[in-house]
Amino acid sequence: MRRAAGSPRLRSIRLQLLLPILISTLGLGALGTQQTSTALAAEDDAVRARVLAGTATATVGLIHELEREVAETGALRLRNGHMADQIVTTQRRRTDAALARYRAATRLDVPELFSPVTTADNALAGLPTTRGQALGGAGEQRVADQSYRSVLTLLLAVAEALPALIDDATLATKTRAIAALAAAGHLAAEERDLLRGVFTRGAFAPGELSTLAALVGSAEARQAEFYRVADDGGRATYDHTVKGPDVDVARALRDDALTGDQTPDRLRVDPDAWYVAQTQLLRRLYTVQISLATDLDDAAYARQEGARRSTVLTLALTGAVAVLSVLAALMLSAKTARRLRRLRRAALNVATESLPAAIAAVSVATEPGVVRDTHLAVASATDSSLTAGFDDEIGQVGGAFGTLHRQALRLAADQALLRIDVAATLVALSRRGQALINRQLQLLDDLERTESDPDTLAQLFALDHLAARMRRNEENLLLLAGGEPGRRFSQVELLEDVVRAAAAEIEEYPRVDTSDLAGLAIVGAAVADLVHLLAELLENAATFSPPDSRVSVTARQSIDGVDITIYDQGIGMADNSLVEVNARLAQPAALTAALAGTMGLLVVARLAARQGIEVTLRSHTGNGTAALVRVPNGLLAPVTGLRPRTAPSGPVARAFLRPPEPDHAAIDPEEIRSRLSSLAIGISAAAGHLSPHPGRADLD
Repeated sequence: MRRAAGSPRLRSIRLQLLLPILISTLGLGALGTQQTSTALAAEDDAVRARVLAGTATATVGLIHELEREVAETGALRLRNGHMADQIVTTQRRRTDAALARYRAATRLDVPELFSPVTTADNALAGLPTTRGQALGGAGEQRVADQSYRSVLTLLLAVAEALPALIDDATLATKTRAIAALAAAGHLAAEERDLLRGVFTRGAFAPGELSTLAALVGSAEARQAEFYRVADDGGRATYDHTVKGPDVDVARALRDDALTGDQTPDRLRVDPDAWYVAQTQLLRRLYTVQISLATDLDDAAYARQEGARRSTVLTLALTGAVAVLSVLAALMLSAKTARRLRRLRRAALNVATESLPAAIAAVSVATEPGVVRDTHLAVASATDSSLTAGFDDEIGQVGGAFGTLHRQALRLAADQALLRIDVAATLVALSRRGQALINRQLQLLDDLERTESDPDTLAQLFALDHLAARMRRNEENLLLLAGGEPGRRFSQVELLEDVVRAAAAEIEEYPRVDTSDLAGLAIVGAAVADLVHLLAELLENAATFSPPDSRVSVTARQSIDGVDITIYDQGIGMADNSLVEVNARLAQPAALTAALAGTMGLLVVARLAARQGIEVTLRSHTGNGTAALVRVPNGLLAPVTGLRPRTAPSGPVARAFLRPPEPDHAAIDPEEIRSRLSSLAIGISAAAGHLSPHPGRADLD
């Protein structure tokens, strides 16, 4: 029986069909809001850039006028007279006008400029006092000159702070170019004042030549900075403006004074000619700065207008698309609801039942034949209801779901086959490497047994230790690939012998201190894994602690077993890293590319899981790290009749704890210990001194 068009169920299906469209519309609205917010932020930044452009213009203007005041004050000192006094008075009025413009520009709300502007304002407050001192006695004049330089330096700091306050990279670069040119102009003004005095006297005063060289070098560096950061238009403006006979004369006089022989004839230059030429150069530099500031303001205004247009356009397009999307969804929902419900049921069946079950079956397979059989069987049973006999777009979507189902299953099968192949390859290569290393260790044992030269024996022992570490690396690969490490022990071993054997497998074994290990023994089935596990932890502890520090190993028996603690004096671990590492130690994960850098951590976790051992790290940043290894009671054995093996901290420490071999029966431990004691390389033969190298971090 056909349902009425207005039935609740039909309305519910339509609502479900509309819901993704509505969510998409909301997402579109959110995206539009974000874009609008970005456009508004760009507009605000452009407005801010215009404000800062005005600040830059006012700042460079004040710097320019203040430098002219300094120059005219110096001229008045040299010439004196009523006319010179009038020039200084007129220039001070210009400076005051520029100061008023500067204060108006810096009064705008730019909190980031508060510190440099406040510092500059405090210095500018003393300008009247400085002016009075500038025309006083020689001592007051020196104080005034220093005050002028301090004010100019602080104003340059304001200009230098402006680029960092602009988010737009282009506008910030333009502002940085203005600041660089302002600094270059200030240095040129310093050159003008210094050389005017030199040309007036006809000689350099002590220290003035080096000061001039420093000013010229700094000015050229700031000009180079300007060329580096300015755009093509700014560089073209500079090249077009800062040229002419006056510029050539100023640079020639300066270079001649700097690089000449500084004889009286060489320095006999009209100081007024130098002053006029250098002042014209400064005027041209100031013209370029004003042009760049104007260009900055224009660019900021263009960005402001562009951001405003972008805001309006974004809002309009977002609203239009949202409305059209809802209308289109409403029109199509009635027509497609029934068929989409059918397709939805079929797709959900594939997504929630058939595909996960098929992938799970393929993923757990351990043989290539099982993977292929499972793949073929499940792929042939793909649900034909996805297409439902239709060949239109919805039917094609159903067919696409079927293709997706088969492709996902094929990829899972390929990954399972690849995993099996890689694991088999790793196992094969690791076993070959392990066999070669064992042969190498046997050969080293033979060489050590027959060698009597202490130096050669020490080198053989070092090579022996490296080979033992290589063997442990091969065992790591075997373990991670799903194979068995290969070493087996059938006899009960004392815990102190196990710890020494672990220490012997790391390079910096002399740094390990052991204590409280007596009276404890480990069953033979767990010895190999425990030695391997402790070696990884000891190597990590030695690697990430200072080379001159010690790594201590202690043991304490409790009702749950034995707690072995490995403590280093390294940098420690952050709390979040510690939580992550302990979680991975508690739940061994599969080896992935992301975890390849912490292979030692995976090895420790798997070895601990094999034997039911708990491994936990404890650390405080800067206070070292402690690795707590809890060996359960089931792995402990009685120590009756067991005695510690004679284990010097050399290759013998590796050899003393392993399944006995026929050709090792003739080894005399006392002879080996005698040879080791003759080595002047600081190897301790004490039972309690075995030590690795510095350590913490990700057990890699």
